[in-house]
Order: sequence, then C-alpha cells, then structure tokens
Amino acid sequence: MSTRKSYRSIVAEQAREEKQRLLEERNREVEVRNSELSQVVLGLENLLENALSIDSNISFSSLMRILVKSSTESGHAVQRRSEATLVGAL
Repeated sequence: MSTRKSYRSIVAEQAREEKQRLLEERNREVEVRNSELSQVVLGLENLLENALSIDSNISFSSLMRILVKSSTESGHAVQRRSEATLVGAL
C-alpha cells in the first residue's frame, strides 16, 4: 500500500512540476509578445507624431476612399463601405 502512495505522490509531483514549467514557458512567451507589441505601438506613435508634424490636416474623404479601396480588395466591401460612409459623414 505504501508503494502505491509513493508512486501516486511521485506522479502528482511530476504533474505539478510540468504545470509549473508550462506556466513559466507561457509567461516568457507573453513577455516576448508584450515587448514586441510595445515596439509596434511606439513605432505607430512615432509615425503618427511625424505625420502630424508634417501636415496636421486629416482629409476624411481620402480616408473614406482608402477604406472602400482596401475593403473591396479584401472581399469585405459591404461592411467596409458602411464604415467608410460613417467615416465620410464625420
């Protein structure tokens, strides 16, 4: 009987260790992805800041054309056109 208990405790300990290892691995992956996303956000912020420093005028009609064009290319024309209409109305 004691051999069974020790076997079960060994199996349970191995399962706990495996779960801990997987959790640590997942945490590392999340940290890497967060770092990558931070870099993307920083790049977009810089892009916006630079673009607005050159020309701070935003043409909503040109945005509407871009939305309609990109949506027809991707096959989501109906949904994107309604969004573009909304943007164009602003």
